[in-house]
Amino acid sequence: MAVIPQRWRVYAHLQNQASKARRADARSWGIEAGLNHLLAADNDETYAAAIGATRRRETYREGIRRRMAEASEVVDPASSLDARLSLDALRRQIRPADWDLLCQVGIGMDYAEISPLHRCSPGALRVRVLRLRGSIACGSAS
Repeated sequence: MAVIPQRWRVYAHLQNQASKARRADARSWGIEAGLNHLLAADNDETYAAAIGATRRRETYREGIRRRMAEASEVVDPASSLDARLSLDALRRQIRPADWDLLCQVGIGMDYAEISPLHRCSPGALRVRVLRLRGSIACGSAS
């Protein structure tokens, strides 16, 4: 009988955990990331780090989504309209690609996820967002 390599035993274990998941939460996304990492990586030792990082990222995003859902209960429609007008004015002041970048960062996407979409490195995107925020702050102060 053939010996199953450790990598595939770990993969089978994670696959079993994923099949028992009742809902899509931070844990299940972490397991999926671990499975993907085992398939893509040369190093079998780092799958646990990939699972942990993805779980933390998804927990963070869940918190953002929860806060956004709580904030969506509008008490005063006038303030909502003012905010929409301000965002529309801001959107007209910047390039569409910059608007897309700010929206992606705003919904909690990681720079590493966004970088292939914008064809540049995560560090370059961080600098771009920092400069955009600075220009927006200067534009709203005047």
